Amino acid sequence: MKTNLRKLFKTRALLPSMVVVLLVLALAAGGVLANPSQAPSSAAAMSILPAETCTYDGLSNTRTCEFWAVAGTVDLPGWAGMPIWGFTDTDPALGGVSQLPGPTIIANQGETVEVILHNNLAENTAMVFPGQEMMPDLNGVAPGGSATYSFAASHAGTYLYEAGLLPGAQYQVAMGLYGALIIRPAIISQAYGTASTFEDEAVLVLSEIDPDLNTSASPAAFDMRDYAPKFNLINGQAYPDTDEIISAAGNRVLLRFVNAGIEQHSMGMLGVDQQIIAVDGSPLAFPYRIVGATIGSGQTSDRMVLMPNPSPAGGAMFALYDTSLLLHNNGAAGFGGMLTFISISDGTPPVTGPTASSVALSIISPFRI
Repeated sequence: MKTNLRKLFKTRALLPSMVVVLLVLALAAGGVLANPSQAPSSAAAMSILPAETCTYDGLSNTRTCEFWAVAGTVDLPGWAGMPIWGFTDTDPALGGVSQLPGPTIIANQGETVEVILHNNLAENTAMVFPGQEMMPDLNGVAPGGSATYSFAASHAGTYLYEAGLLPGAQYQVAMGLYGALIIRPAIISQAYGTASTFEDEAVLVLSEIDPDLNTSASPAAFDMRDYAPKFNLINGQAYPDTDEIISAAGNRVLLRFVNAGIEQHSMGMLGVDQQIIAVDGSPLAFPYRIVGATIGSGQTSDRMVLMPNPSPAGGAMFALYDTSLLLHNNGAAGFGGMLTFISISDGTPPVTGPTASSVALSIISPFRI
């Protein structure tokens, strides 16, 4: 079936609805979608986002974050110890290790944000905060040095931070130097205003890894024109290691997508619609509903999802996935890549019904496949 699916997905004549049907059948065949209790044991619930992070000084109305840029590793399905560069908010001398993505910065609208960067890498690096009013750092921080970046958190929204605009350093973001920045309005249960009120929220930082770059003895010598990712990640992990998003029937879930990757990704859902309410931290005057929509490289997208109420007996899981259907890890068999689930429960034991197995599909079509 896998070979036939790949052929079908490549044809331009295949209807999008048919692709969704195939994905549903495949997920059901694996026993993943039908029963929440059968979720991968390695998956955990996404952490509830705190109201704020870093250290706040009320006298100066300043929020200060202290980061270190360090080299480290991350474990991926089928590949343990993948080298990365990343940010950490703990001094490496005290046990801090690189995080993928970097720590989420959560500030309040109207505050001044200061980010102190210590460079523990062997080359110059910098930070940039797209969407914030500040001068870019074109010089960078030398190895062993530090610098402070400051900006006014004037506009609520979801933003990206990443390695800065240094000549010849375009590979540093792809190595893992990125993270999410959230600026909250006065009411933290709103993204932008009363029309964007939510009960649950999750940050989903999208990115990729090309092992040829990350394992290179000299990433600076890697030709980014040859960049060919083998792993597609949500918050630094590929399925089945991605974390679930836990919600409840009737709740409004705010999905804060941040595309820190080099490639664009179209993120879709099965069973529920997404409503795009903002792009790049700018709320839309006329939000609109989609099944899936593309998020460009460096772009952010705020989307609201309404959970069904009442929920199906025993609860349900709604797939959130890259609609390109490149759902594999380095070409390995089985599902992988940018795939996770929003889970809801009605508080009763899950009802296990019939599951599909050995699914076969025959299509008679006038189109040439």
